Amino acid sequence: MSFNISNQTGGVINNVAGNQQIYGDQRGQAIGPNTVREAVRKLRSAVDDAGLDPATSAAVSAGLGEIESEVQAREPDRSRVGEALEKVAGLLTSAGAIAVAGQALIGPIQAVATWVGSWGPAVAHLMRF
Repeated sequence: MSFNISNQTGGVINNVAGNQQIYGDQRGQAIGPNTVREAVRKLRSAVDDAGLDPATSAAVSAGLGEIESEVQAREPDRSRVGEALEKVAGLLTSAGAIAVAGQALIGPIQAVATWVGSWGPAVAHLMRF
């Protein structure tokens, strides 16, 4: 007997042999290309409103430029976006902007991190206080 799943996209897929017990819940989120582009636009706008010092602003702007360029590409390199996002999130956290701007920055960062995939946990770790 064979069982083929073929092509499937989902946030959480469990494929087990035997019994599986789940305590709590499981959630998945899929972010499409248009949604991630909109999240990057919102992130840029929130950063512009964050009142960062000139040096931090320049470094964050450069990182956002990398992200914007990559998400507009025909085949974006998610790992490059993840690296740039991790740097941007670290700079914003160190500057205190996350604490001040809150969800205006956190929401778009989380959306991009979800789209990136495996880099998401590293970025999410930076968002903890």
